[in-house]
Amino acid sequence: MRIYRGKTRLVIIISGLAIKFAKIQVWLFLKTYLKHIFTEGIIKAIKELMVDLWKNEWDCEDTYSQMLMAGVAANKIEAYYYGQNKQYRLLIPTIFSFLGLINIQRAGQPLPNSNKLIRDWLEQQLGKDITAKDPYFYELNDSFCFYRGQLCICDYAHIKAVSGLLEHSDKLQENFRLEDFV
Repeated sequence: MRIYRGKTRLVIIISGLAIKFAKIQVWLFLKTYLKHIFTEGIIKAIKELMVDLWKNEWDCEDTYSQMLMAGVAANKIEAYYYGQNKQYRLLIPTIFSFLGLINIQRAGQPLPNSNKLIRDWLEQQLGKDITAKDPYFYELNDSFCFYRGQLCICDYAHIKAVSGLLEHSDKLQENFRLEDFV
């Protein structure tokens, strides 16, 4: 069993499955919001909260939306995205999702030191523009894995980055050699 603690989700790998639990950080939200009320005043704090929740900026750090619902959003995005793109072998299968609170996916083998190696390999295969679409995605640990003899994306809530890769899925699968990353 392996446990990974991401910013928005807790992932437990057990028996060939990755179980992704959305983090809903109520205590962090309350602590931050109360501090904001005392420093900015209640009216301004309420206005900012409403604007923040209305915008749904899940990918922005330290927003109220991020603290409360980013993990749920990430799980929902992965479940929906896999359902719409099953034909791509590049996506690790999502088997089950319950309201975005829990996702169950197949688990692949982690690629050691994958961040820089994968980014450099992708730029070599597809050009530097591919990693410019979502640079943050390529800084994450464990976004890629090895599953059933193929390179797969196991954290694909970053749609900008993943959609660019799916366009070249067949080419990437053909050119991937595990020994380049071990």
